[in-house]
Amino acid sequence: GIGDVVTVVLNSWDWAADESALANWAEMSFAERELSASTEISVTKAKDDQELEVRTREPVRALASAEDVAEAQLDVGGLAVTAPIEAGQGVGKGRLVLPDGTVIPVDLVAENSVERSFDLQEFLGNPVAIVLVLLASGFYWYRRRSYERFGVG
Repeated sequence: GIGDVVTVVLNSWDWAADESALANWAEMSFAERELSASTEISVTKAKDDQELEVRTREPVRALASAEDVAEAQLDVGGLAVTAPIEAGQGVGKGRLVLPDGTVIPVDLVAENSVERSFDLQEFLGNPVAIVLVLLASGFYWYRRRSYERFGVG
């Protein structure tokens, strides 16, 4: 069963029958069930504008109806994630919202991996990248002068 059910019947000629009908309806309509949901979110700096599918880390066990299981929505709020993301990686917190408005806090994980796009501006803003570009340029010009000096090229 679903545990203790409290029913209140007001203004009834046959309160015992009404109470029994309510208890039977509760027993048939509700059970301990596993609730989970997933949704897609956009990812900052994702290669080819890939989307990220997120889901609840673990199914939530709750007293719920079949409608609750079918229509539960995952609310991620303003969750912002930046690539790269690996499948199975934790990405933050969200809320599982049931049709009756019940809200259950949940941890979120990535269903799929999302690669990071190459960002030239970010690359050139990195001091190590600047040193590498300068070294490569210097090596190129040194080799070119060497070839010109010996009449090669």
